Amino acid sequence: MKSQYQLHFNSKLKLQDFCILHDDVLSILMEYPVLIIAFNLIINKIKAAIAINKANLKHFATNKEILQRVMIDLVWHYLLRARVFAFNNNLKDIYQSLKLEKTYISANDDATTADKSDEILKIMKSNLTLLANLENANIIEMEAAIAAFRAVLLSPDEAIKDRKALGTDLIPVLLKESDIITDNIGDLVESYLKDLFADWKEREKIGKDTGTRHQSIKIKYMDADTGALLSKVKTTIVNGNGDITLVFKSTKNGNVTAYSLKTGNWSITSEYLNYITDVKTNIGVFAGKIAKFEIKLQKKIQTGSLLITPLNKNTGDPMPNLHLTISSLNLTFDAGEDTVIICNEIPIGNYVGTITGTTIQPQTLNFSITPNTQTTLTFQVDPTPPIT
Repeated sequence: MKSQYQLHFNSKLKLQDFCILHDDVLSILMEYPVLIIAFNLIINKIKAAIAINKANLKHFATNKEILQRVMIDLVWHYLLRARVFAFNNNLKDIYQSLKLEKTYISANDDATTADKSDEILKIMKSNLTLLANLENANIIEMEAAIAAFRAVLLSPDEAIKDRKALGTDLIPVLLKESDIITDNIGDLVESYLKDLFADWKEREKIGKDTGTRHQSIKIKYMDADTGALLSKVKTTIVNGNGDITLVFKSTKNGNVTAYSLKTGNWSITSEYLNYITDVKTNIGVFAGKIAKFEIKLQKKIQTGSLLITPLNKNTGDPMPNLHLTISSLNLTFDAGEDTVIICNEIPIGNYVGTITGTTIQPQTLNFSITPNTQTTLTFQVDPTPPIT
């Protein structure tokens, strides 16, 4: 491994030691567990790439074992994440299909281990729209790990020839990915643990690539109405050619930083639950510059609907030609000759409405509207005609 990469990796190991040393205070921070899992995983991938790069070709079996371990650990890592989400969100079928022991993958011959990994990957991939804590990038990562291991099984000689792609060429890419993770952990240390931040920065600076890291995009996310900082905003940054896609989640302080970007135009897509997706295009990134943005996301107006069946309280018969007025919204809904009143696109909340008609006295109706739901009411109407 080139000396500058070795120095860079040494700094990551020092930061990993910092995380181990201070795990008692770091682990209570809400954003930290996901970051440290990702950090430890990428450190293991770098170690595997280094081992592949250094390995004597006569010891091919060692390379195979490394690739197998990386594949199993990666699939297991995302299986656990998906299983917890499925359990918490009552996705019973998905949860049952992922209720497996790690030995389900590992306690097999090589080919079956790859097949079992593929099987689990397909479950997660086919349910990606439901598993909101997984991203397509995670699927691609698992597919690559499985493909690398299968390449060793199917064509050992070719896999050995390709160790440059699995070792030397991969190391700088993984180091850059680790920079993004440690920058986010560093933000947490600076925000919550200021007394420890000087130690973090000292460990971080050895081997750091300072030549291009100032070529970056920095974003702070806020609620457009309240100014509250928004954490866990999904941020997708894509270059103008579409061949580089970077995905981040904002920190508790609403921050996202993308380092070491190529010069040129980029786009930023910001997605957050119950907020309108924000898309910015043609963002110029220039050598030695930092593009800073304050993105204020607007909440979606959540709505529901209401269906009322008015019945004559004396006879139980449906009553046509009635109206519902919601004065707080300045809205009136008419049944016409139908015997039901249908009210669509009502903002969520609690309301007082008035039922009126030529055959009844005005009568008050209390109701609630919940998101994406039709509230159905049967209303007993006094058929006494209005006083004229």
